[in-house]
Order: sequence, then structure tokens, then C-alpha cells
Amino acid sequence: MAKDSFEIYYYQDGRWSVHASFEASQRELALGEAQELEKTLRAPVRLVRETYYPETNTTEEAVSWQSALAKQMPDADRMFGDKAPAPKKPPRPKPPPPEPRRKEPDEPAATPAKKAPPKKRKKKKRGRGFAAKLAIVVAMTLAMSAVAVGLTAAGIYVLEYFKRIPNDVDRSGLIAIVYLTASILSFLYQLIRQFDLSSLWKFRRRPAAPPPSATDMIRKMQEANRAPAEGQAASSESTAADIPIEELREQIEQADTEDQVDRLQEDDFTTEVQVAEDSPRQQDAPLEPPVVETAPPPPEPPKPKPEAPKVEKPPEKPVEKPPEKSPAEAEAQKNFLAFTSAAVNVANRPQSPLNAFSRFGLNLYLAGACSTLGQAKKLGRMPQLTILRDGLQAAGSSRERAETFCAELPSYGKNPRYASMVQAGGQAMTRQLSG
Repeated sequence: MAKDSFEIYYYQDGRWSVHASFEASQRELALGEAQELEKTLRAPVRLVRETYYPETNTTEEAVSWQSALAKQMPDADRMFGDKAPAPKKPPRPKPPPPEPRRKEPDEPAATPAKKAPPKKRKKKKRGRGFAAKLAIVVAMTLAMSAVAVGLTAAGIYVLEYFKRIPNDVDRSGLIAIVYLTASILSFLYQLIRQFDLSSLWKFRRRPAAPPPSATDMIRKMQEANRAPAEGQAASSESTAADIPIEELREQIEQADTEDQVDRLQEDDFTTEVQVAEDSPRQQDAPLEPPVVETAPPPPEPPKPKPEAPKVEKPPEKPVEKPPEKSPAEAEAQKNFLAFTSAAVNVANRPQSPLNAFSRFGLNLYLAGACSTLGQAKKLGRMPQLTILRDGLQAAGSSRERAETFCAELPSYGKNPRYASMVQAGGQAMTRQLSG
């Protein structure tokens, strides 16, 4: 019977990596986790449904959901591996060459068209000189002043006719003020207009830069995330390739001893500080008054205890027992635990105990052996992961680290750097099964 599961993939550093895997009944949980991962990483994310057929030991994968960035990447068919190329279509037969056309009689030459008369060039108007502009300014100033004086005199005459102005008012002073005001204002206006002085106080604004588009922002974010990741990957590969395993062990042991020394020094310093703080407090504390012994009061007669109401106990719920393992799974777990203990005894020697680096290699070795054993016993994916998790705990890993390793195992299997350790474990289990 086919079994379904859901896996979350995210695209980073030019490849797809597995984030987490869920069972078939946890699709909504997997979808929520994929959407949250998209918001956190801001990278293409896909939710893939994997169907496992134990009869043929094959899997079928299909994209169940993908983010907006993942939809723009046309590699949904290639993310699970290269497929066989489609057969090429046979070339179409070439059409027969066309028959030569018969030459038609040449048409009589058309009469030459009459040439259009040449266009007259427009003469450019020459700009006015300084003297001409100044003369225009003076003339317009005098004209505007005369108009203003004439209008003022006409207004005074009308007001006198209707007896709105007394006769003793000096009219010459009012006309002089109007003349000066009109002449000054008209002179400034004509001066600015003729000599184009308005550009002196106009501020030229620079055109605003267009806002960045969404594609530019996405490209910049991907380049920013890719640069530190590529630098870290390159540095880790170079260090792992150049430094041998013995030097790595020495560096890790030296770092552990330095951390222990620093912790001991910090503990000594904190104890000295606490002693120094407690000593002045004890000296400054006030003297306690002498304790006066008093006779204890006579005991009170015991009061009758009220009867407690009877509480009916709820019915006990039946304890659900874990599902029993099949005989093939139990036998496979027994064989794998024996294989794990033998591998740990060989790897964990007194001269070179296991550290973080060698323990990770041992976990890859055990993963390859568990995969070979599961295929030989025809076990499903979940029983294989359960057996592998129990074996990693027996090898010395904590439960949380074992579960994390099982969750990241698909991405480890696709990494060519770890393929040698996985294959070595599978070959060792094959030799053990063959006897």
C-alpha cells in the first residue's frame, strides 16, 4: 500500500534543500510551516508530496504548493533529478523547389515627376541689442506713468464734481506720488521682462529618481543572502580539505580545555565577590535582642472534624498501548542495534575518542547501514527512521539531535560530500547480512 508524506524544500545557494518532513495527515501543518519559512527566509519555498510504493521500492514526487518566488522558477520538473530526454521528432521532408517564374514584359518607364520649387529659407530674426531694450523700457515706463496720471486726474475731477473732496486739498502732491509709484513699478516690470532677469531667483529642481521596481528589490535581496552563504561554504570547504582530521581533533580539544579554564576562573571570581559582599553586611547588621523564654500556652481541646463530602472518582481512562511492531521490524531493530554497538566500539578508541566531527561521520555511516537493512527487510520509510533514531541514541546522541539528524537526512543524502560515508555503511551492512 502506498504511503504519502509531505516535505518542505527551500532554494538557497543555487540548490534545493529539505527543511522538514511531515506525515500525510499533517498537510495543513506542513503548509503553515512552508508559509512561515517563506516569510522568514524570503526565498523560494515548495511543499512536495512524496508517495512511497513499498512493492517496487520507488517514490513519486509532486509539487503540492509553492510560493510566489518559486512559481517564477521553471524548474519544478528538474528539482527531483534529471529525467530522460524526450525523443526527438523526425525532421520534416523538405518541400520541392519552386518552379521558375516567367518573366513578364517590362512596364514602360514612368514620366519623370516635376521637381518641386525650392523652399525659401526663413531668415532668423536677430536679437535686440542692449540699447534697443533699454529704449523700450524707458518708453513703456513713460507711457504707463502718463496713463496712471491721466486716470488720477480724471478721478479727482469726478470727485470734485460730486463734491466728495474739499477744495483746500493739494492735488499736485497726490498726482506726483501716483506718477513716481507708477513709473518705478512699470520700470522694474519692463526691465525684468526685456532682460530676462526672472531666472535669477528661480530654483531649479532636480528630477526625482524613479522608485526601484519589485524585481530589482528581489534581485538585491537574493544577492545579499547569496554572498555570505557562498563565502561561508567556500571557507568551510577549504578548511575541511586543507586541515587533516588529527589537527581538527586537536583544535576542538584545545578549545574545550580553554572553555573549561575560563568557566573555572569565572566561578572563582563570583565566589570571591559574594564573600566580599556578605562580610560587610554581617558586620553592619544590628545586634539581635536576647531571646526570652516564655511558657507555651495551654493546648486547646481538639475540635471535631467535619466529615468531608464524598467525591466520586472519575472513571479511569484506558491507557493506549503503542502499536506492536511487526516481526520483520523487530528483527531489523535487533540486528541494527548489534551493528551499532560494534561500530561504536570500533570508532570510540581510547587513543582517539569521538568528537563532534567524527560523531557526525558515524551517524552518516549508520544511516547508510539502516537504509540497506530496511530495503532488505522491505520496511517502510517511517519504520526505518524509527530504527535509525533508536540506533543513534544507543550510539550516544541525545533524542533531540537524533530527531534533527533524521529530519535533515534527505538533504545529507543528496550532498556528494557525504555520499562516501553513507555508501560505506550500506556496504558493511550488506556484508553482515550475507554472513
